[in-house]
Amino acid sequence: MHTGCSAKERFMTPEQVARINRELAGLTPAHIIHKVFEATRPEKPIIASSFGPNSAALLHHVLSRYPDTEVVLADYGAIPRENWEYASELSEVLGFVLRLFEPEKPLSKKERWILENGSAKERLAITGPRKLEAMLAALAECKASVVFYGVRWPQNRGWEAMEPLMMHPRGFVCAYPLWEKTHAEIASHLDANGLPKHPAGLPGDRPDTFPLHPMGAR
Repeated sequence: MHTGCSAKERFMTPEQVARINRELAGLTPAHIIHKVFEATRPEKPIIASSFGPNSAALLHHVLSRYPDTEVVLADYGAIPRENWEYASELSEVLGFVLRLFEPEKPLSKKERWILENGSAKERLAITGPRKLEAMLAALAECKASVVFYGVRWPQNRGWEAMEPLMMHPRGFVCAYPLWEKTHAEIASHLDANGLPKHPAGLPGDRPDTFPLHPMGAR
């Protein structure tokens, strides 16, 4: 079981995160990514993706500049089939090898039933801890303390204090290069760079929930 980084092990303190966020205000995704790589040397951040509709834009922004960045998927046991198909397509288009990390225990029959039939709160109670466990394993294996995500502010309007970098309670840093991008801007980036779209299309600017992230935002 991976428990995250202790305060002593952290390469970046909350104060440093706050300072870097001030420097990142108003910058493009490319500049945010560059700043994060500069701030984390000699360590390398990783990209985490469940291969939803924003993933191609994030992967392209990072890998076109830092092609040897590790790409990981924290599989909590219920990744949609369309996301697996998209992951396979993007790995061929962008030339990365996906690394898969899973919780130690598989989903039980009861948990699978809840994921298919339960309320959003009940599903979150299962997927949140499982996704976090897999992510901590990925960070430990890759010797990383910073992870890039494709989440955007318009999808998380409840996060009043969302910023480009956020310190997770377990000690790692979540970086959101696309945090201020709109649905239309994501679509434009995909079109301009000839990137495939998710089989389900692009997300609208609607509130969504992402199990791992709210733990780092409150």
